[in-house]
Amino acid sequence: MRDIIKYGSIIIVMIMISCGSKKDYSFTSAEVALVSSSGYETITLRSTGYGESKGESIKNAEISAFKNLFFRGIPSSNFSKPLIDIDETKATSKNQSYFDNFYNKRMKTFISSSYQSTPFQKKGGIYATTVDLKINVSILKRDLEENGVIRKFGL
Repeated sequence: MRDIIKYGSIIIVMIMISCGSKKDYSFTSAEVALVSSSGYETITLRSTGYGESKGESIKNAEISAFKNLFFRGIPSSNFSKPLIDIDETKATSKNQSYFDNFYNKRMKTFISSSYQSTPFQKKGGIYATTVDLKINVSILKRDLEENGVIRKFGL
């Protein structure tokens, strides 16, 4: 009888610990959509982000938009193919310092305009919001080339 109580207590504690783990809301490909595209210069995307704070949900929406542009492409636009590579793991590990610096410091320099298109929603301690971003892709591509993330096109 003692063994049953002992093992039952261990199982309950393990379940409680696993339920409290932090969720990864950094990338949800299906929640990025094309709003408009201006040739090969700029693209406007609508992206949804999630986070434990309002600021984190906005940042995750922005990151999600860039990750789609980099590794998935944006259907029905001039950027239907990924800017970098379909193999996200390989590309990010090869250029780890570039991406760390990009997402933490430089990402906003490529956003021409940003508009929160839905109010914050909170469910279970997680905030969600949708943001419309206008990204200057021509400058972004030049930056990727100059930092050796992608090869230069042409001579």
